Amino acid sequence: MTGTLTLIQQNDTHAQLELHWEHFWHAGQAEYRRVGGLARAATVVRAIREETGAALLIDCGDAIHGTLPAMRTEGQAEVPALNALGVDLMTPGNWEYGFGPAALHARVAEMNFPMIACNLQDALSGEHVFEPSLVREVGGVRVGFVGLTSPIIPKMSPRFASGLRFPDPLETLPRCVAKLRHQEGADLVVLVSHLGFAQDVALAHAVGGLDVILSGHTHNRLERPVQVGRTLIIQSGFSGSFL
Repeated sequence: MTGTLTLIQQNDTHAQLELHWEHFWHAGQAEYRRVGGLARAATVVRAIREETGAALLIDCGDAIHGTLPAMRTEGQAEVPALNALGVDLMTPGNWEYGFGPAALHARVAEMNFPMIACNLQDALSGEHVFEPSLVREVGGVRVGFVGLTSPIIPKMSPRFASGLRFPDPLETLPRCVAKLRHQEGADLVVLVSHLGFAQDVALAHAVGGLDVILSGHTHNRLERPVQVGRTLIIQSGFSGSFL
């Protein structure tokens, strides 16, 4: 492997298209500032791409549900913005199922980027609903991405999980990682996860071969990656306030 790659990550934007108030701590005091919005995010992403020349923008889910425009359009209002932002790939969060499986498939068909999940299957056929993983060669680095969607859907919203099966990540992830490493020749393996930070830390301990975990679901605002063995884990708050 030779080369340099920048990974840009967002998670749990919850369809926040515009500026909004966000809480911060400064010198021990609480303060509130208007931040976020996909227009600002696009400016930052564009600057990073221009600076590095080799960058991928990854979305860890919960992107198309959560505001009035999203609710009125079953997530459709968010898709053109995500396309314009230049998202390269995504894994579905628990709220991607919030309008039902048919609406999710309709939204994915409108996206200019792939959805990946190795632990989402058709309940009858056992076939993967989305591709479990994919490989991208960028900046001289062959990167294998594998997606993990939230397995809590059948318990949280059984109606939205109709016709779907969510296997235990420990049942599916090791096979996907091994395939990326040994069959597809990935230099770097990146997990795009919507399990939650604590769950991703546990996965880093349990599953070998993961270089990076891009985490979502629990809205943790991490200022720097957490390292577990050889694995780096990052999560970027929520509501599109951070990249």
